Amino acid sequence: MRIGESLREMSDAEMLSILTEQEPDYSAKVCKGLTISDLDEDAIDVLKQKYAVKQKNLKLKNEPTQQILNDLELTTDSKLNYAALVLLGSRDAIRKYLPQDEVIVEYRLNEDSIPYTARQEFQEPLMLAIDKIWNYISQPASNPLQYVTDGPYIFDIPSFNEESIREAVLNSLCHRSMLINSSVVIRQSPASITITNAGGFPIGVDVFNILTTPSVPRAKRLCEVLQKTGLIERSGQGVDKIFYNCLEEGKALPDYTLSDAYQVVLKLNGEVEDPAFHLFIDEEQEKRDDDHKLSVFHLLQLYKIKEGQTDSLNSEMVQSLINEGLVVTDNDDLRLCDSYQKKKERMISSREQTTWQIYTQGLGVNPDVVDYIKNIIDQKDIENKTVSLISGLRDKLHVKLSVNTLNFLRENLSVNRYSVLLLLFFNPNLTILKMSELIHVSATTINNCIKWLKAHNIIEREGSDKSGTWKVII
Repeated sequence: MRIGESLREMSDAEMLSILTEQEPDYSAKVCKGLTISDLDEDAIDVLKQKYAVKQKNLKLKNEPTQQILNDLELTTDSKLNYAALVLLGSRDAIRKYLPQDEVIVEYRLNEDSIPYTARQEFQEPLMLAIDKIWNYISQPASNPLQYVTDGPYIFDIPSFNEESIREAVLNSLCHRSMLINSSVVIRQSPASITITNAGGFPIGVDVFNILTTPSVPRAKRLCEVLQKTGLIERSGQGVDKIFYNCLEEGKALPDYTLSDAYQVVLKLNGEVEDPAFHLFIDEEQEKRDDDHKLSVFHLLQLYKIKEGQTDSLNSEMVQSLINEGLVVTDNDDLRLCDSYQKKKERMISSREQTTWQIYTQGLGVNPDVVDYIKNIIDQKDIENKTVSLISGLRDKLHVKLSVNTLNFLRENLSVNRYSVLLLLFFNPNLTILKMSELIHVSATTINNCIKWLKAHNIIEREGSDKSGTWKVII
């Protein structure tokens, strides 16, 4: 590469960037050797059904397979292309002609741990695989419900939104680079899910403009078929949906910051960080007809104002929000309207009481025990109350602690560790996110407490990491 009068060697990232600029649509290329007999019949049936529904022409379900393949341009020069292989190819055909066409899902109890606790590989036609991937991710133990309360009303929000996950997986398959032989990898934990695909962002797209810059998928033909069959609405809209769902549910924004020239990494956090914002947006959207709903860009302006991020606001859009009464000016500062502020205050004052009521009613825990745990969590001065906490532990669990164990716990068992210990004793099936909600600390803090309790042989895991239970063993 020439720099002024001198030459220097290109970096791998620069070389890859140049190659991807010229990378043709692999999905439109003929897959040499692939025949109709290599296609999965169940996948073909699903394709026909979805195509017929999307096109509002049920007669398409009975069209000859070859005609459907031609209509959807899954043939190139009368031969099957790679889009046909990815969408419809049997497992054996995919392994033979495109072995890197694979989605791997790894589950970890702690998002920071290196070894996985469960793993599933999906190397089958996309028409069948997308449902199987979602079903695996959405198991109750790995996609727990979170409770949002508003007075007497309780709303359930899954940690991971189905529409967002499906869009993210399909995006990763449409935008991945086939110049790099690696699978799409999904890493899931109770707190977050991360989806990684080979190849950096398309030309002109980066972490900062991903929501506003149109992109061309590397697998354009594949993307077109997904659109015609209703699996995606249109190319480039998937990121909008992911951002919208995160904002509407009161969660953190999608995080692409770990992406580089070789891969795109999307992290979605499962925690509902601001339930008041979710209720505020949900209530506002209910008032509006379909033509006047708040867009993802309106929600993003509201989110930034809420978070005090006023440097990059769209002035025209903010003014429209002010005119509608959703944003108010306060001494030249911007803030969300009183409707949101009241919800926030109400949730702060009632959240603890309501959460414990839900816990008591839903799990059948003795209210006295729940109040006892609640009082422990309310303790602020840990140093002067550790002895009484340990004595309470001994009484409540009805176990006999040795003098050495008792002294050790007095010195090392913090209020958070103690709270986790009590919760696991009374309900060994509790998830990390649920304990985080009950104790009002982050999922990372809960993870650290569990690590410490396991390392010191105070609790142990019975059964598998994904479906087992906890046992107090002191």
